[in-house]
Amino acid sequence: SYEATKLMSRINKKIIFILALPLLFTACNKDDGEAEVEAHADAYVIKKKIGNEIKVGKAFYAYANTGLASVTVTPSPGIGSPFELKADTLSVSSFFKDPEDEDYTTMWPIESDYHFEVITRDGVIIRQTDFLEKVELDIPAIASLVYFPINNALRVQWDQYADADGIVLKLLDNERDLLFISQMILPESEESYISQGTGNWFSMVTPGDRIILQVQSIAYESDATEENNMYNIATISITEKLIVWGN
Repeated sequence: SYEATKLMSRINKKIIFILALPLLFTACNKDDGEAEVEAHADAYVIKKKIGNEIKVGKAFYAYANTGLASVTVTPSPGIGSPFELKADTLSVSSFFKDPEDEDYTTMWPIESDYHFEVITRDGVIIRQTDFLEKVELDIPAIASLVYFPINNALRVQWDQYADADGIVLKLLDNERDLLFISQMILPESEESYISQGTGNWFSMVTPGDRIILQVQSIAYESDATEENNMYNIATISITEKLIVWGN
């Protein structure tokens, strides 16, 4: 149906942002005119191995179907002070805050509410609250990589984890800028291909390029529904490997 098509369009665009950065979020207009101003906010945990330790950090995002002027996040009392999200340089519709290396810790963040005040460029104020929920999720392990020169494709295989709600593959350059992100892969899958005809490419790669491969496991919040799960992510667990494309 047309409504289902619109929903999938929004979900796919949200996947690009929430898992990859930057958001390329485009408004879906209603049939009868200009769309109502709509915003979504999310607070969740990123889990990865830093050095020899598994650590976690908090990430925050806000995105809308119109240009944004500012986003302020206020933690619950006793959790911390209010802070500002920063604008995405490639999208007027999104603000974010990713954890820096020093923000990661071996202790899981306290479960609590985070209050978002989203102000659009037209002065519309939207307030939302998102609960940062503890949802444990194993870091995926890369099982094998096989390159196929005939179509410049990489087959990625990973260990399957039953507690994941989905898998996403990413390629980053040495500056950690995004080169490629896959569509959401079903959690029961154990392999996928990165090639010209798959996923979303931001810059193509050629044999000999040194790049970073990421495999990301995603877990939704416990009360997320099929309609809103991409706006209610709880945990993203990431493993990465430096590879030479074509080897």
